[in-house]
Amino acid sequence: TVAQALVEAAAAFEAEARLYITQVSASLTSDAILLLHRYGILWKDRPPGDKPSLFEHLNSCGPRFAGADGRLHFQQAIRELLQKRLLWTDYQANATSPGVDAYGAHATKLGWRVIMHIWPQMCEPPDAPTGPNLT
Repeated sequence: TVAQALVEAAAAFEAEARLYITQVSASLTSDAILLLHRYGILWKDRPPGDKPSLFEHLNSCGPRFAGADGRLHFQQAIRELLQKRLLWTDYQANATSPGVDAYGAHATKLGWRVIMHIWPQMCEPPDAPTGPNLT
């Protein structure tokens, strides 16, 4: 029947999505995984109303990303996560006052799926910015 075919198609889609997320997760470097974990923790432990990003909290990303060498590791991991579409760059001109811009890196919907795949206790918050607001 048509209903059965739709259910089978949905199940096949879900299986394919799980496989893709598993493959993406398995292809990440340890630095990229550390940053995804840190991002999930930032959102899990955030104060109400706060929307933390990775650039804002570089100093809290752990000893791996401290110092000059750490900044290099941080930038390489950010680039990797951007290339795999797990993060997006949130850049806002004149964010707090004229001439003062703000920027950060946030997880995409796919990024949150990878975070939840690796760390099931972390969930995407309903107010998490998962891409630029086009409205």
